[in-house]
This record gives sequence, structure tokens and C-alpha cells, in this order.
Amino acid sequence: MDTGLQDEEALTREIISGTEYALNALLIQPEAADVTRKTIDNRSDAAFVSGTKKVIERAVRLRSMIRSATDEVDRQIEYGDALYQMGIDPGMIKKARLVKPVFGTVDNAVWDVPSDERFMLTKRGNLVFGLALPVNYPAMLQFLKGYGFADTSADVRDVPLERLKKRAKSLRRRHDVIDDYINRLKEEKGQTIKQLSSTYRGYEEILKAMRMSLFSARAMFITGWMDMREPRCA
Repeated sequence: MDTGLQDEEALTREIISGTEYALNALLIQPEAADVTRKTIDNRSDAAFVSGTKKVIERAVRLRSMIRSATDEVDRQIEYGDALYQMGIDPGMIKKARLVKPVFGTVDNAVWDVPSDERFMLTKRGNLVFGLALPVNYPAMLQFLKGYGFADTSADVRDVPLERLKKRAKSLRRRHDVIDDYINRLKEEKGQTIKQLSSTYRGYEEILKAMRMSLFSARAMFITGWMDMREPRCA
């Protein structure tokens, strides 16, 4: 009986874990535990929850990848547009040989570009581009660090803005498709998942009570058996 109860509890916890993930991913509020909501069929319910969870995981993972790619392209567009307004060719940041360019962000965008013959700086908002001879490069970086400079030169891509904008538009369309798919999953399976979550959380409480009852009964039996084995004093 112990083994059967343990297996039942393990399968119940697996179902609860799967429904919790699905509810969180689909932005559904769980309901109070209520074992009367549905007839218990843990093998079938576990298979349904496991399959649904895998589908949701794939969709959420793909959406996250698309969102990350979109953020990266948006940064490229922001950098490329800023460099274009500064009159700088993005390609020269990595191709320059006789001079050392730098590009990045500053925390404090409110400052005047210094009239320093050792280096040249230009900025748009919190984005700044700098150029110096190798010997003066450390002095330029030291100046920029005073304004919270973060070097993003390695992130600049020599790609036409129009191509980047088309890429961003394509990624957003794909993101919308995945969002629609996840919303459809919510409509089609959300209520069942919510019901299973409520039912099996209630069922888990029953199983816990059964285990405690079994433990108490065994303890009483062992105690009684030990009492019988002890010699009684006259």
C-alpha cells in the first residue's frame, strides 16, 4: 500500500507542477483547490498535462528567441540611425587602421563636447562616437568614463538601415503569430488546465491525509506490539 500511495503522490505532484507552469505561461489565475471539480484519472490527466506543457514550452521558447532577436535588431537600428545623423559610416568602426574609433552609451547625456585636440567626439542623446590616434585613445576613454561610458563598438553592424528595418518588421510579424498561437492555446486548453490544477491540489491534500493516517496506524501497531513484548512487573 505504501508503494502505491507514493506512486500516486508522485504522479499527482507531476500533474500539479505541469499545471502551475501552464497557468503561469498562459497568464491564468488558479482557482481554489477542490477535488470535486473533476473525476480523478491521473494517468490520462498526466499525459494531457505533459503534452500541453511541452507545446507551451516550445511556443514560449520560440517567442523568447524572437523577442531577443528583435531587441538586438532594434539596437542595431538605433545605433545605425545615430551614426548616420553624426555623419559616420558604421563600417569604419571596425575597419579603421590609422586611428582608433569608439562608440557607446553614456549615463549623463548633458555635457558639452570638449575642444580637445587629442581626440574628436560627437554625440546624439546618450550615444557618443569618438576618434583618436592610438597614443591619445586612453585619454579619450578616460574622459568618457567620467560620464558613465559603456563601449558598444563590438555591437555595431555594417548593415544598411533599410535591411535592418525589414528584418525588424519580419520578426515582429513572427512574434505576433506566436502570440496568437499562445492565446489560442489559452482559449482551448486554459479552462481544462485550471480545472486540473484545482482538482489535483485538492487530491494532494487527501493523499497527504491518507499518508498521515497510515503512519499513525502503523505507529499505534508498533507501540502496541512493543507493549506486548515488554515483561510486566508483578
